[in-house]
Amino acid sequence: MLNRVVNRLASLKFTLALLLLLLAIFLLGLWIPQKSLFNQVMYEQWLKNSPMLAPFLDRTGMTHIYSSPLTIGIWVLFFTNLILSMWQRIPLVRKRISLGDANLLDPASPYFTARRTLEITGGQYPERIMELLKREGFLLHGSPSFFCGVKNRYSALANPLFHLCFVLLLLGSITGIYTRFVGKIAIAEGESFTGAPGQYKQPLTLPLIGGLPDVGFTVRRIVPEMSGNTALQLTAEIVDRAGKPHTMQINRPYRQGSVSCVLKKPGIAPLLILRDRSGKELDGAYLKLDVLGGDEDSFDFAGYNFKAKFYADYKREGDKESSASLEFRNPVLRLTAMQGGRAVGSGALRLGESLALGDRSITFAEMPLWVLMQVVKEHGEGVVYFALFLSSFALAWRLILYRRDIVCRVEEMDGRQVMVFAWRTEFYRALAEEELDELMVKLGED
Repeated sequence: MLNRVVNRLASLKFTLALLLLLLAIFLLGLWIPQKSLFNQVMYEQWLKNSPMLAPFLDRTGMTHIYSSPLTIGIWVLFFTNLILSMWQRIPLVRKRISLGDANLLDPASPYFTARRTLEITGGQYPERIMELLKREGFLLHGSPSFFCGVKNRYSALANPLFHLCFVLLLLGSITGIYTRFVGKIAIAEGESFTGAPGQYKQPLTLPLIGGLPDVGFTVRRIVPEMSGNTALQLTAEIVDRAGKPHTMQINRPYRQGSVSCVLKKPGIAPLLILRDRSGKELDGAYLKLDVLGGDEDSFDFAGYNFKAKFYADYKREGDKESSASLEFRNPVLRLTAMQGGRAVGSGALRLGESLALGDRSITFAEMPLWVLMQVVKEHGEGVVYFALFLSSFALAWRLILYRRDIVCRVEEMDGRQVMVFAWRTEFYRALAEEELDELMVKLGED
């Protein structure tokens, strides 16, 4: 009874059934709204719009289908199937690496694909042949008159090792899926990131298992490197919680354990100060504006609605304003202020200049930079990379160091003593004749 259950769990049909079930679940996850992919407002709106269907799907676990008990159960069965299949292969692998195979005892066996004879010209010739074969890497057993040998005997172990890589690869991938967090932050020079939920931009990709990343640092300096109208590099100098400095670049993220922070794009965070007619400061703030590259941004500040454009290398031809390049040679911030639906002021400001807003004015005081970063946390990445390396090693082992079998028996042929060789290669059987001929040349030269 137990053997029947094990055979069913390890069968190929069961594997295919589990793969189809997993495919169906992932397709359902694309069709049914998932809690992890929607913010609270959107999710509540969906519940409101589907008062009967949404609660049913929520109760049955379909709105968090990837972490539902049904999905976890299928993954457990899939791993069980894979492990049992590997376990059932162990006796076959043990037989392959043993030296007691009856096929190796008869040169006439169809197991061998190439045969040659070599005349014995000296009394110790078989012994010398055996010594040469050992130097070629063959493990021999038997007597000089009848022996067999194998080269790369343990190559069969590459098969279970390769299958083990699938277990590790799946385990690492599933761990990554269930623990993956993706969020974006906009952080300026001099600003600290503590990992608090409120510092992330919405929406977030929350992990199905685990919490937010435990990461923190302070941005010291942001350096965008430009040449004419070409962006060359983006560098951010940061200091971690321990006070250790780090340098980030577009292709060189900051890593802390399982968390990686990747630079995406820069922006400017001008300090705008609102003053009254006497020069008294009424309000001030650093505003993160996404205006590099000619984009227009808008923001609300001190009761006004502003539209902003930025010119890194300002030039004006008649009424047309533009930027001669992306380099910060002549930075100008153009602000248009609205209040009560009407324009109350507009002007192109250089650093230190002010724009009149009736009995008030707004000053472009400083221009630090900010940068958009993507924060990713996931476990299992190391397991995936190790599995890929191990699978490459196992595949190379299996295909390059493939097994060769040889058997030799001393026989009488036309009144002469000859050594009859039979040869087999595990792969590339078309090359068996060629390999045996090369070996015969070496043996004949000995």
